[in-house]
Amino acid sequence: MSGTSCLANLSNTWKLKRRIYSQDYFSYPKSLVDGLHQHGFKAIWILDPSFKREEGPYVYDSGCKSDVCIKAADGTLFVGEVWPDPCVFPKFTQSRVHRRWAKLVQDFISNGVDGL
Repeated sequence: MSGTSCLANLSNTWKLKRRIYSQDYFSYPKSLVDGLHQHGFKAIWILDPSFKREEGPYVYDSGCKSDVCIKAADGTLFVGEVWPDPCVFPKFTQSRVHRRWAKLVQDFISNGVDGL
C-alpha cells in the first residue's frame, strides 16, 4: 500500500452499532491509528452526520429521547436512505444539537486521528 494517508469511513459505525470497534474488526482503534502512524501514514476518518434508524443503539435511543433529530411535517422522524440502511439526522440548526454531536465525536478524536 502506498501513500501517506489512510481514510477510514466511520459513517457506518453508528449505523452498524459500532461494528468497527468490535473484537472481530478493530477492537482497539487507538492501536490501529498508532500502527498507521508508525508506518508513516496519517489517519483521516470520514464521519457522516446520520445514524441508523433502529431502537437499541445508544445514539439512536438517546437522540430520540432528547428530540435532536429532524422531523417530517407530520411530526414523525424524517428518515433518509443512506447506505446501507435508513437513517435519521441531527437537527444542526439548534446549538444544543451541535454540543451533543460534538460530545459524541470526542471518542473518535481521542483515538489520535489526524483529521475528520
